[in-house]
Amino acid sequence: MHGTEQTAGMRIVGDLRRSPAFSADPFSDLPIHGIRINTFCHSGLNSILRQMRSIAKFFAILSVASGAIAARAEEALVAVASNFAEPAAMLADAFAADSEYEINLVFGSTGKLYSQIVNGAPFDIFLAADEARPRALEESGLFLDPFPSVYAIGRLVVWWPARNDIGENGAAELKKSYRSRIAIANPKLAPYGQASVTTMERLELDGELLNGLVLGENVGQVYAFASSGNVDIGFLPYSFMLSPSHSGKGSFWLVPESLHEPIRQAGGQLWRSRANSAATEFQEFLGSPEAASIIEKFGFSVKQADD
Repeated sequence: MHGTEQTAGMRIVGDLRRSPAFSADPFSDLPIHGIRINTFCHSGLNSILRQMRSIAKFFAILSVASGAIAARAEEALVAVASNFAEPAAMLADAFAADSEYEINLVFGSTGKLYSQIVNGAPFDIFLAADEARPRALEESGLFLDPFPSVYAIGRLVVWWPARNDIGENGAAELKKSYRSRIAIANPKLAPYGQASVTTMERLELDGELLNGLVLGENVGQVYAFASSGNVDIGFLPYSFMLSPSHSGKGSFWLVPESLHEPIRQAGGQLWRSRANSAATEFQEFLGSPEAASIIEKFGFSVKQADD
């Protein structure tokens, strides 16, 4: 889902998954433990100009959204991590079916969304793909009490789009994929990218295997690389494999949770939206059994999210 899309009661007003990174994310300085990563992008003046247009377009979107929200309290602007884009759209639709309020969604990597919130972006709710950045915002007083809270626990998979014989042999197949092109999300911006790096470290994969590692800006871009054949293997959220829009081709390995830290996705209502009824009611809906059912369809765990 890109650009501006709309169904009854739900609009997608922006997508940071294709725009350049912004500053103010201290987590972007985290080391990647010496793994050499190749960014999969085009260089030169045309690329710079496209990025400048992307920045201008995004701020125009935020300006319009900010003005609309200021004028009409029945709307809420929700920042959603890329891996949770499809569940979030379904949740917004389900909420709108019995509500007078409109939910506007903006998708992007957790790191980019975090930076935008720090820089004053007019988001009412933040649904991250990790717990660290929401906690950092909490320490700055940007969350409304009692948030943030963990709303889902995700799983990581390794996807071979051109093979149908992986099954439970994913670890062994990875260790012998010396000439394969492997893509992960940027671990400095995307929690699933960091989980991918940790998985490869714990599997003690040979350094030669990792020399051709391709870096996607977020998990959505990694999926695009793999589904189009630009890479042979992609590290992705399990939710992508369960998505109705997934191509269904190839096979995947569900990475054991012991190979990476738990992917605890936290978020909640931000302080700036304390008087926004739309944000408050949507946040309450996110904790409902109906919302839990939708989230679990995508392979997330919610029953033990706050344990």
